[in-house]
Parts: sequence; C-alpha cells; structure tokens
Amino acid sequence: MALLGLGGLGVLVALIVFFLPPDVAFPNTPLPSPNGFDYALRATQAQQTDLAALDKVLQIKPKDTYDERQKIYVSHPQELQKWLSQNQAALQLLRQGLACEYREPPVRGVATVSPHYTGFRELGRTLTIESYVREAKGDKPGAARSALDGLKFGHQIPHGTPIIGALVGYAVQGVARRRLEQLLPHLDAKTCLMAAGEMESLHEKRVPFAEVLQEEKWNVASNLLTMLQGASGIGIQVAGTDTKTKKARFRPASKRRVMNDFLVYMDALSADAKKPYALSQPTPPPGDFMTNILVPVFLRGRWNTSKCETANQMLMTALALRAYQLKNGVYPATLSQLAPQFIKTVPPDGFGAGEPLRYKKQDANYRLWSIGSDKKDDGGQPCDNGKKTGRYLMQDKSQGDFVFGISR
Repeated sequence: MALLGLGGLGVLVALIVFFLPPDVAFPNTPLPSPNGFDYALRATQAQQTDLAALDKVLQIKPKDTYDERQKIYVSHPQELQKWLSQNQAALQLLRQGLACEYREPPVRGVATVSPHYTGFRELGRTLTIESYVREAKGDKPGAARSALDGLKFGHQIPHGTPIIGALVGYAVQGVARRRLEQLLPHLDAKTCLMAAGEMESLHEKRVPFAEVLQEEKWNVASNLLTMLQGASGIGIQVAGTDTKTKKARFRPASKRRVMNDFLVYMDALSADAKKPYALSQPTPPPGDFMTNILVPVFLRGRWNTSKCETANQMLMTALALRAYQLKNGVYPATLSQLAPQFIKTVPPDGFGAGEPLRYKKQDANYRLWSIGSDKKDDGGQPCDNGKKTGRYLMQDKSQGDFVFGISR
C-alpha cells in the first residue's frame, strides 16, 4: 500500500509538473531619453493629409508601377509643393527624432504590434516627395539630403522591433535608396562623397538580424505564454512534423518543454544569423506545429536583411565610384582604389562568405554586382524571373546575380 501510495504521489507530481505553465523572465531593455521613436510617433500624428489624398489629386492608380508614379511626380511639382507645405510640421518632428538615439518600446504581444508602421511608411514617402520638390527647384544636393534622411529613418526603425518592424524599416530604406539611385548620375563629387560617407556610417550602426530575431523570440514567447497558461491537457499535445522522417507526428509535451524548445531554437537561429549568408546553415526546428509555421518567416527575414544591406552597400559603392570618376576622369580598375579616400573600406558581399562585392570596369562604364540568392557568382549576369514577377526582380529562390542598376 505504501508503495502504491508513493507511486500515486509520483504520478500526481509528474502531472502537476507536466501541466505547470512556463516561468519566463522577459528582458526589459532601457529606452533612451529623448527617444527618436517618440518623435517619429508624433510625426505620424502631425501628418495633415496622407499620400492617398495626393495620389487622388495626381490620378495615380494602385496598379501604377514605381516608375510610372515617379514620372507623374516629376510632371506635377506645384501639386507636390502644395501637399508638402501641409506636412512641414511632421517632417520637422521626424528630423528632430533623427538626431536622437532611437529604440521602440518592447513589443510583447500581437495587440501591440504595428499600429504605427503605416504612418512610418508614409513618412518615408513624404521625404521622397520632398526630394522631388527640391530637385524641381534645382537643388540636387538638397534632394539627395531628403533621400539620405529617408535612409536614416529606415535604419532607425528596426531598433527594438521584431521582424515586422525590421521589414518596415527595409521598405522605407528601399524607397529612399531608389530615389538616391535616380539622383546619382546628376550629383557632384562633393555630394557623392558626403552621401557615401553617411551610408557607410549607417551600415556600421545597422541592427543585425540576430538582434531582430531575439526581439522576435520575446514577442512570440509572450503570446505563447498566454496560450500555455490557459491550455488544457489537449492543448499541449504538440502536433507537428518529425525533422528527420518529415512525417506528421502527435506527441505529448509539457508546457515548459514547448516553451523551452522554442527559446532554444530561436537562440540557435540568432547564432546562425551572425555567420555570413553563404555559410549559414539554419538549425532544424524542433518540429512542433507552431514553430513549423513560423520558420519560413524567420528564414525569409534573413534573406530580406541581406538583400537590403547588399543593395545599400552597392549604392554606397556606386556613389564612391562616381566621385572617383568625376575627380579622375575614369572609373578605377579595381574597387580597392576607392579606399580610403572615397570610402573607408571596400564592402563585403552581403550574400557571400566575406568576400568583397564584384566589380568590372567596362570601357567608360562598369558593372557592380553581388552573387545574390543562389550564392553563386554568375559573372554579373542578372537574375531574370520573366514576366510573372517582373524582369530582373531578385527573390529568395532566384538564379543569377544581384546587379547594381539592373536588379530589383
């Protein structure tokens, strides 16, 4: 009887432990004061009219391509100026924030994610409108300044955010980068040097994707904790896929095991994200249903980071190349001739294993490229996805190189 009693007590204790909710200590990162995030938030509230109103005035349609939109902007400088004058207070607040350290308050739950990100995209596009207005007035250095402010804002946004915030930051950078690339052939050497230097400084202060994954870890963990605290016995039976056999499985797991598996996996992904893209070998997920759903988001986030950073590095290099060409009359034979006068160092290929960007002087021009998503050097042959996704649009499964001035 004593043995039966002890056995029953052991089973009871095991059941209690099995159903016991996880005990997770969430980090509390201190926020800077003043915080650039607060200024950006106030700037979104200060926007008098959104860009949808401007698009309606200019008769821009949702199906219009980026290039079609830009042509319309260029042909309507007065309408752009009128709209911009209504949003000067927003731009003033945003620029006050650009001068401050920036960090978004910790995101700990679905309800607190992204209510302000639409406004942040609007602010990025507002800086682009300002760039067009300045160019129309003959102020090309000022137009470049507006685009650089957009790049800086895009670099700020990922500080303290999970993946969704980082993607918004990359999108804002993309709009500003496209605008600066349009201005590139018309900029003088002084402006090119200034822009290249600022872009190099922004890259040095960028948020590594490993840090973004840590914020994503705590955001998802907070939601998972809420689920597990109220889960029944059925709720913690983890249906998923066996990572070895790839077959569906159904196994019991304690609430603490579910949480621990997720946290350990995210730490492994963060460690892998610190490696060069071409050397990355992501750890297989634990196999539970929830993590299997999220894994493609995590992996594509790493690709988006590499694409954005590589595009920035190529534009920075192109700015330095133009400054070199304006000073010397020709482009350099190799990128190493740019350092340290035009840029500090030749940037590495964001899709490579640490080697520099590829470059080839071609008579009076040049070709600058990254090996791209397939991690293979095709000699500067741009990826071409045909009509389905747009010519030369690079995606995570694209074959071919990521070529400056051609690939998107």
